[in-house]
Amino acid sequence: MAKTIWIVYKYAMPPHLESRLRAIKFAQYFTEAGYDVILFGSSVMHNMDMNLIEDGSKYIRKQYGPIDFVHINTWMYSKTSKIKRVISDFLFFYRVAKYARDFKKPDYIIATGGPMILPNPILRFAKTNNIPYIKESLDVWPDDFVDFGLISARNPIMKLLFARTKSNSAKADALVYSWSGCYEYLRKKKWDKDNGGPIDLNKVFYIN
Repeated sequence: MAKTIWIVYKYAMPPHLESRLRAIKFAQYFTEAGYDVILFGSSVMHNMDMNLIEDGSKYIRKQYGPIDFVHINTWMYSKTSKIKRVISDFLFFYRVAKYARDFKKPDYIIATGGPMILPNPILRFAKTNNIPYIKESLDVWPDDFVDFGLISARNPIMKLLFARTKSNSAKADALVYSWSGCYEYLRKKKWDKDNGGPIDLNKVFYIN
């Protein structure tokens, strides 16, 4: 029996709308390798003022070629509505976990991003059900805020974001980064075990 992989990425879009193809390609490659893949994305198309769900349904399931796609209904937001976007992000992960019983239980979960301030419902679901959880990072988050001079690293909000990122990373069964400096980054943060941190670099992988 084929094993099932859930790919959870809020900003994944249908192939005909997608410009960020990473999640689509993962789903395609895993499907071709013989896995049953379900790709979870938001019904709200990022930066497009479009919601694929117009009737209030909690989610819709679509088949795009070989890709089994579930669009989770989340809040609409604009480029200027930062608070709504944060709430929309949390609602997406919360609702994936809430509706999880509607779908075939996965053997693995690959999640890109995740709530940074509030608890991570997908991680909790994975741990509760003994499902390996793979955390994928596409950028140097949340350091971007500091690097662009938007906020100090000493700000309490940044300290919270760093703590949440560190905790989520430590609890994941594997970490996948799309940027080659990930090992140096973790060492600089002293989050790796050699520096007294909780993260085993043997579970860290660079894939790009």
